[in-house]
Amino acid sequence: MGACVKSIQASYGARQTELMAAIEGLRFAIDMGFNFVILEMDAQVCIKGILSTEECSGTDGLLFEEVKNLLSKFRGVLCQWTPRSDNKVAHTLAHFAITCNDFVSWIEDAPMWLLPVLDADVLALDN
Repeated sequence: MGACVKSIQASYGARQTELMAAIEGLRFAIDMGFNFVILEMDAQVCIKGILSTEECSGTDGLLFEEVKNLLSKFRGVLCQWTPRSDNKVAHTLAHFAITCNDFVSWIEDAPMWLLPVLDADVLALDN
């Protein structure tokens, strides 16, 4: 298990930001040598675009193609939509990224300030 955050230094739309975050996360997973990845997103349009076999055009198309290219590098992939209410860890990390000027990553051990949110997400899975 691992996580990373990186601030995006420009203003983009929600879909572009979500896709850029996925790209950064997938690059991180590749660098860490992960063979299997679960890509959870709270933007259904992004998941549909990633799973689609149709080609997208424009900036979104380039981002979708990059995500698909990176996903092809894993032995196992699961892409799924998850409501934001069920993945507060990702939402909390996104807010942390806004205040972060550097790339920050965690492997195996989450930071102390994230543990209560992580515990709440895990407990929600049991319900």
